[in-house]
Amino acid sequence: MNLLMNKVELTQIIELAKRLRMQDREDDMMKKISSKFNELDENERAVIGMRFIAGEDYGTIAQVLGRSQEESKNMAYQALKNLKNRVFGT
Repeated sequence: MNLLMNKVELTQIIELAKRLRMQDREDDMMKKISSKFNELDENERAVIGMRFIAGEDYGTIAQVLGRSQEESKNMAYQALKNLKNRVFGT
Protein backbone atom coordinates (compact mmCIF):
# COMPACT_ATOMS: atom_id res chain seq x y z
CA MET A 1 0.00 0.00 0.00
CA ASN A 2 2.84 2.38 0.75
CA LEU A 3 4.27 1.82 -2.73
CA LEU A 4 0.87 2.46 -4.33
CA MET A 5 0.39 5.58 -2.25
CA ASN A 6 3.82 6.87 -3.22
CA LYS A 7 3.04 6.22 -6.90
CA VAL A 8 -0.22 8.18 -6.61
CA GLU A 9 1.53 11.02 -4.81
CA LEU A 10 4.30 11.05 -7.42
CA THR A 11 1.72 11.15 -10.21
CA GLN A 12 -0.01 14.08 -8.51
CA ILE A 13 3.28 15.92 -8.05
CA ILE A 14 4.19 15.40 -11.71
CA GLU A 15 0.77 16.66 -12.81
CA LEU A 16 1.13 19.73 -10.59
CA ALA A 17 4.60 20.42 -12.00
CA LYS A 18 3.20 20.22 -15.55
CA ARG A 19 0.43 22.67 -14.70
CA LEU A 20 2.91 25.07 -13.12
CA ARG A 21 5.15 24.93 -16.22
CA MET A 22 2.13 25.62 -18.42
CA GLN A 23 1.15 28.53 -16.19
CA ASP A 24 4.69 29.93 -16.40
CA ARG A 25 4.57 29.73 -20.21
CA GLU A 26 1.17 31.43 -20.26
CA ASP A 27 2.44 34.15 -17.93
CA ASP A 28 5.50 34.69 -20.15
CA MET A 29 3.30 34.92 -23.24
CA MET A 30 0.96 37.43 -21.57
CA LYS A 31 3.95 39.58 -20.58
CA LYS A 32 5.24 39.47 -24.15
CA ILE A 33 1.83 40.34 -25.61
CA SER A 34 1.46 43.22 -23.15
CA SER A 35 4.92 44.52 -23.96
CA LYS A 36 4.34 44.32 -27.71
CA PHE A 37 0.86 45.85 -27.34
CA ASN A 38 2.47 48.88 -25.69
CA GLU A 39 4.76 49.25 -28.73
CA LEU A 40 1.77 49.78 -31.04
CA ASP A 41 0.85 53.32 -31.99
CA GLU A 42 -1.96 55.12 -30.18
CA ASN A 43 -4.65 54.37 -32.79
CA GLU A 44 -3.74 50.67 -32.93
CA ARG A 45 -3.93 50.38 -29.15
CA ALA A 46 -7.21 52.30 -29.12
CA VAL A 47 -8.92 50.16 -31.75
CA ILE A 48 -7.78 46.88 -30.16
CA GLY A 49 -8.81 48.13 -26.74
CA MET A 50 -12.22 49.30 -27.84
CA ARG A 51 -13.03 46.26 -29.95
CA PHE A 52 -11.52 43.33 -28.09
CA ILE A 53 -11.27 44.54 -24.51
CA ALA A 54 -14.28 46.87 -24.18
CA GLY A 55 -16.35 44.95 -26.75
CA GLU A 56 -17.41 48.02 -28.72
CA ASP A 57 -18.89 47.57 -32.19
CA TYR A 58 -17.21 48.99 -35.27
CA GLY A 59 -19.79 51.77 -35.58
CA THR A 60 -18.90 53.09 -32.13
CA ILE A 61 -15.19 52.76 -32.82
CA ALA A 62 -15.65 54.66 -36.09
CA GLN A 63 -17.42 57.51 -34.27
CA VAL A 64 -14.74 57.73 -31.58
CA LEU A 65 -11.89 57.72 -34.09
CA GLY A 66 -13.65 59.93 -36.64
CA ARG A 67 -13.42 57.22 -39.31
CA SER A 68 -15.85 55.18 -41.34
CA GLN A 69 -17.05 51.82 -40.08
CA GLU A 70 -15.10 50.08 -42.86
CA GLU A 71 -11.94 51.99 -41.91
CA SER A 72 -12.37 50.97 -38.28
CA LYS A 73 -12.64 47.30 -39.33
CA ASN A 74 -9.52 47.62 -41.45
CA MET A 75 -7.70 49.37 -38.61
CA ALA A 76 -8.59 46.54 -36.21
CA TYR A 77 -7.42 43.93 -38.71
CA GLN A 78 -4.13 45.74 -39.35
CA ALA A 79 -3.55 46.41 -35.65
CA LEU A 80 -4.03 42.73 -34.78
CA LYS A 81 -1.80 41.71 -37.67
CA ASN A 82 0.87 44.13 -36.48
CA LEU A 83 0.59 42.84 -32.90
CA LYS A 84 0.84 39.23 -34.10
CA ASN A 85 3.95 40.06 -36.14
CA ARG A 86 5.56 41.74 -33.15
CA VAL A 87 4.74 38.85 -30.79
CA PHE A 88 5.64 35.98 -33.10
CA GLY A 89 8.17 37.72 -35.33
CA THR A 90 6.43 36.89 -38.59
